[in-house]
Amino acid sequence: MKKSVEEMLLKFVLVNIGLMVAGIGNAFFFASKLGTSPMATIADGLHKTLGISHGTGMVIMNSIFLLVLLFTARKYIGIGTICVTVFLGIYVDIAGSFIAVFSIYENTMPVRLFFALLGSVLLGAGLGFYVVMEIGYGTLEALVQIIYKKLKCQYKFAKIIFDFTLTAVGYLLGGTIGIGTVVSVFLTGFIMQFSINYTKKILSKNRFFK
Repeated sequence: MKKSVEEMLLKFVLVNIGLMVAGIGNAFFFASKLGTSPMATIADGLHKTLGISHGTGMVIMNSIFLLVLLFTARKYIGIGTICVTVFLGIYVDIAGSFIAVFSIYENTMPVRLFFALLGSVLLGAGLGFYVVMEIGYGTLEALVQIIYKKLKCQYKFAKIIFDFTLTAVGYLLGGTIGIGTVVSVFLTGFIMQFSINYTKKILSKNRFFK
């Protein structure tokens, strides 16, 4: 019992470290104003439409998707799901408040593109770290799983369909789509897979992850 509690606490802390890194990545995306990841495009749209912070927009988005899961696929919900819903947006706003000081969007295009790339790397690394903990899907990942199983297609196609839908809805809400969005689509998944493999290798030395 004690080991189980210790394991859950450790995973909770590590999940939040992953989400913090992903939050910083999203904040760099928003700061570059070159477009952002598909999952953050809706948050950007809510930010512009409702006049709220990007982080608050992300909390609202994830909360709506969490409600969808409650009525359609509760089995995907876990502590990690709740962490994504509650904390990711908070980390985005905290990181954004520090990054805003540098006014990245006022710099030259190469500088802005660099920070969009950095955002993609951090987002992929953080999400990969989070996924390895296996204590509940993020709301978006769970919905991709539902599409994948309902349509009986390859997972990558389910992911493309969902990302396209998110991007389209975000655009209709006023979210920015640009080169940063393209960077995210092609780079974040690659970095995420690398992060998953590397994190598993490191954590395999811990008794809780063997």
